[in-house]
Amino acid sequence: MLKKTALILFVLISNINLFAKECSLSYSTMYLIAMNERATEKEIGYPYLISFNKKKDAQEAKKIYKELFFNSRTLDCKNADSCTKILSSLLDNGSDNLDLGAFQINYHFHKIPISHYFKIDKSYSKSCEIAEKFIDKNNVTFEDLARYHSSTKKYNARYARALEINYNKIVSR
Repeated sequence: MLKKTALILFVLISNINLFAKECSLSYSTMYLIAMNERATEKEIGYPYLISFNKKKDAQEAKKIYKELFFNSRTLDCKNADSCTKILSSLLDNGSDNLDLGAFQINYHFHKIPISHYFKIDKSYSKSCEIAEKFIDKNNVTFEDLARYHSSTKKYNARYARALEINYNKIVSR
């Protein structure tokens, strides 16, 4: 299963380079971010996700989109058009602390056109842009890369550890 997922995302990411802005980070680095950001119930790189960072927002959304939730904080909006409509509705209702798409880009901090969060090539480009700000391309550390998620020491350390665990899974294949 992991090998199949890795192959699918590798093909997607390889083709992204044809369409996305040039990314100075390796595909392996971007894959590692996607691996860390994925919902465990979905394949790595699955783009149709909206995750809530506030329990109150998730509870309100469940009143409308209950059948789309597959865990306590994440819904599967099934396709880019549906995701765009649902996200627009959530934003109209005041929810903006949301992690979106395959790379779980936080809407509150990183604005791009709404539909781009759910398109793998567009979200790849934005994720690369975000990660590039935090790392030295000649010396990528887990801690620096973890700033993609958070610069807060406690959250950064947790995320860096998860990156290291996922990295070890990749290299041990």
